[in-house]
Amino acid sequence: MNLLDNKKQDIKIVEKIILITGNPGSGKSILVKKMFFDQSKIGETLANFKKNSFLPMLINLKDCYAESLENIIRNRQKDYNVWKKSFKFIYIFDGLDELSEMQSEIILQYAQDLSEQNNTAHIIISCRKWSLNR
Repeated sequence: MNLLDNKKQDIKIVEKIILITGNPGSGKSILVKKMFFDQSKIGETLANFKKNSFLPMLINLKDCYAESLENIIRNRQKDYNVWKKSFKFIYIFDGLDELSEMQSEIILQYAQDLSEQNNTAHIIISCRKWSLNR
């Protein structure tokens, strides 16, 4: 079943950044989690990971209340022993609408900076359709 069949979601692509918007309960979080699991190739080791594959990193943005997005990404890359290695990443940020306006501006600026890095394949951001953070 295609997650987009019965749900109203909009997907907007700007260079490397993909914005997924939809009404509350439309399946945005489920869609980004499915994207994460589809890209993660569960069961493969980093040594066997194909050179053309991208490592996905799913981050629930409400975690950014206590920690900066930059630190969350750095710590996850260190935890998985991929910090400063030559992998390309797909960053999946869920819940931009759950942040304050100031926090969302910081996240979006950092996402723009990430998009300009060579090791960033894509950035996927989910947000409620009518959120001011969009």
